[in-house]
Amino acid sequence: MKIIFISDIHSNWNYLSQIKGLKEEEIADKIYFLGDAIGYYDEPNKTLDWLQDISAICIKGNLEKYFLDQLIKNKN
Repeated sequence: MKIIFISDIHSNWNYLSQIKGLKEEEIADKIYFLGDAIGYYDEPNKTLDWLQDISAICIKGNLEKYFLDQLIKNKN
């Protein structure tokens, strides 16, 4: 089994599309996403939809936790 581990895409679809090709060409059997799929760049919906479509195993990063109000940002 071939596995790819990725993290910290931050909604950068341009970068993620390079990895997307590996999955489509069946170079990877499974993708594990280790957090921070969203934030900074402008394609959060495309990013999250693709991770869901390929049934990636995902864990939440700090930006997902901020978005879901599971982590309070220190204002200091």
